[in-house]
Amino acid sequence: MKDLKNPMTLLVLILVAAALAAPFGTPRLAAFTKDFLPAAATLVAAFAGGWYAFSLNQEAVKREQRSKQIGIGTRAMFVLWRQINAIAQVQEDVIEKFRNYAPAPLAMPPIEYPFDDSVRLDIDGLMFLLDHGKSELLGNLCIAETRYIHAIDRIRKRSILHASEIQPKIEGKKPLDRNLSPEELRDIIGIRLFHQLLDQTKEVIAGTDDAVASLEAVTIDLHSALLSAFPGTGFPKPASMKEQLKNAEPTERPSGLL
Repeated sequence: MKDLKNPMTLLVLILVAAALAAPFGTPRLAAFTKDFLPAAATLVAAFAGGWYAFSLNQEAVKREQRSKQIGIGTRAMFVLWRQINAIAQVQEDVIEKFRNYAPAPLAMPPIEYPFDDSVRLDIDGLMFLLDHGKSELLGNLCIAETRYIHAIDRIRKRSILHASEIQPKIEGKKPLDRNLSPEELRDIIGIRLFHQLLDQTKEVIAGTDDAVASLEAVTIDLHSALLSAFPGTGFPKPASMKEQLKNAEPTERPSGLL
């Protein structure tokens, strides 16, 4: 019954009914059928051609949309890989060396890493995830990127404080044969800068850890969602940075103030 709602089906049925009824009807019906059938056949052919062209166009639009969405998904995976690589490199090269180091807030040097501010997710382009029931994933992608941006801001903020305010005050006042104690450093740079340095160092460590964990989690979730939405398509899946860095050669702890 659903097929009868299709105009094409209805026209074909009318033509068939008219052709079958013509031999059994009156001469007037036969004459009408003789004139009607060619005109109707032409109408059906024109309609069929238009319908076919419309169907082909719809399929082309769907294929183009699918290809566009696959491209957006692939680029999103690459952006996440670049973000993870950048912030996890800082975590490995600096944070891990000071995480359990008692004078870390004082000894951690400025972090001069060339972060690329243009590496951002196309959240608007990823809105197609909503059509696949992935609203939570879309929200988590926003949160993960926000944590990444905030981590970079904290790193830059502390590095500026360390380089422009802390180091100038301590130059020439550090003993040659030993490190400064926290009390001595506080007396030299003042209570405000001392506690500001402590707080910002803690924020850098916590923010970097949160960014790495969030980015790695949403990368796995996005990869799974894309494979589900576009079966048979190969999407890049960044390996865990711990796996990539576990075989890296260890480096010495960089020296800061102490």
